[in-house]
Amino acid sequence: MQVIDMVTGKIITMEMPDILEEINRDRSEDWTNYDATDWREGWSEWVEGEYLSAIDEDIPVNAVNPHEVRQCAKCDRFLGRHLTDDGIEYVKRSADEDLDQHGAIGDVVRGWMDFYGIELEN
Repeated sequence: MQVIDMVTGKIITMEMPDILEEINRDRSEDWTNYDATDWREGWSEWVEGEYLSAIDEDIPVNAVNPHEVRQCAKCDRFLGRHLTDDGIEYVKRSADEDLDQHGAIGDVVRGWMDFYGIELEN
């Protein structure tokens, strides 16, 4: 799976062991680890948007059938080097939110805007 580091803007490729390590790291003794059958829930709950964001989920769904692959509909907007209309709107909303919350557009969102030539309307 490719993810973007929201602090540095760097694209990182993560395999299932990396994903599970990220989801399950720094947890209490009572924590029940997520595994290859429920990692999507764990990613969504504990990782996505904190400092990493999935660009695509082109990885096996589970270890039982490593050839089964599903694509995240939410992430389709970031496939390849072309953004869908939905992706462009997502970047614009992210920029607007950055401006509202922080008074400036963050480096990652600014990088997306510069790379794809996206301009805000206001």
